[in-house]
Amino acid sequence: MLLTGEAWQEKFRDFRREAWRLETLPAYKVPQAEERLRSYLAGERIDPRTYASEYTEDLKRVRRQGKSKGRVHIVSRPLSRYLEYEFMYYRPHAW
Repeated sequence: MLLTGEAWQEKFRDFRREAWRLETLPAYKVPQAEERLRSYLAGERIDPRTYASEYTEDLKRVRRQGKSKGRVHIVSRPLSRYLEYEFMYYRPHAW
């Protein structure tokens, strides 16, 4: 599933109080994460505490406005390599 488009982005930019996203797939095609995912799969360990992106900067903006964003991800075992990579980034950005 490719997550793009202005209509999609508006849903998570122009909300009033909180926004939740339900993720059900074991992997998503996210072009801006492809290089980091390849590095992770090649064995490179990335410190998620030093990671910054448009997404993490937007999380900070949302928090400053007194709003919240969240994800609910349905998973099955074993986790896909994509989910191992993605979950590595969740902890430093959760509150």
